Amino acid sequence: MEATVLLEEGLSRFGQLLPDHLLAANPGAGAALVFPLDSRWWWRFRAVRFTLTTDANVANRFVTVDLCDPEGNAWIRNPAAAFQAAGVAQEYDFCNRSSSVSGLAAFPQFVDLDRTFIPGGWQLRINVGAIQVGDALTAIRLYVEKFEPLAAAEL
Repeated sequence: MEATVLLEEGLSRFGQLLPDHLLAANPGAGAALVFPLDSRWWWRFRAVRFTLTTDANVANRFVTVDLCDPEGNAWIRNPAAAFQAAGVAQEYDFCNRSSSVSGLAAFPQFVDLDRTFIPGGWQLRINVGAIQVGDALTAIRLYVEKFEPLAAAEL
C-alpha cells in the first residue's frame, strides 16, 4: 500500500482532512507572493496556479513555489523546469503529478508540486528570481487539503 494512503488513513484517526480552494490577492508589481497559512490547520497543497507577466527588461526569470517556516526560510522548494524570458505572459500550473513539462509555446508550464503536510503558521511563497519592477503575478489560485487536528480530549 502506498505510504501516502497509509498516512491519510492514520491521520483520519486524529482529525479531518478538508479540501478547499483559495484565491490569493495579487501582490504588487515587482513583488513575490507571500501567503500566510492559518495556524488552526495543517496544510497540503494540491495545486498552485498563476500567471507571470514579465516586462521588457532583459533578464530571464526563474520561478519557484516555496513552503517556508514563519520566518520565511524555505524548507521545500518546487522549481519550475525552465526560465521565463522578458516580455512574456506565462501560465504556471504546479500540481501533484509525476513529471514536469515546459517549453511548449502557448501552453502552461506544468510543474510537479511536493505533497508534504506543513504546519499552520508557515507560508506559501511564489518567488521570481531576477524579478523586475514591471513584472506581475496574477490569477493566483490555490487548491489545498487542510487537516484539522482534534483536541487531545477528543482522541
